[in-house]
Amino acid sequence: MSIRDAAITDTEEISNLVISSVLPHKEMDFDGHGWARFCDSNDFPTTQNRLTNSQYFTLCSVSEDCIVGIITLKNYEIVDQLYVSPSHQRKGVSRLLWDSATAICSDNGNTGLYLVKSSTYAIPIYQNFGFKANGRREPNNGAAYTRMRLG
Repeated sequence: MSIRDAAITDTEEISNLVISSVLPHKEMDFDGHGWARFCDSNDFPTTQNRLTNSQYFTLCSVSEDCIVGIITLKNYEIVDQLYVSPSHQRKGVSRLLWDSATAICSDNGNTGLYLVKSSTYAIPIYQNFGFKANGRREPNNGAAYTRMRLG
């Protein structure tokens, strides 16, 4: 498994990975309207825009020429996306992506403060990284998340 910067040519594969990694547990945080909004926010054009926006950086975990995980941070501080394909979960992919991303953030001036709006499913992953819940689960237009903070 290797970590590399995402390329614009990865757009479709990243978009598909995000949707497929959330699909098995979408009922935990989305109603029908929220799920439609989530899918729209991860469609091809939106993913492509994120990949070309200088406020964001995305890393990919690649195994056998397939992207099996991604992490996207905004402004070297806000975790925008962390997704791993169901077949590669619980194999250290999230940790590898996290460690690689935080090294880049540190090189770009981050002193250890990170924020995320976590899905219910991902809370234990972020807790393993040292995040603490910073409030209660918040509903928002058919979706729900928990604000978390590290540092």
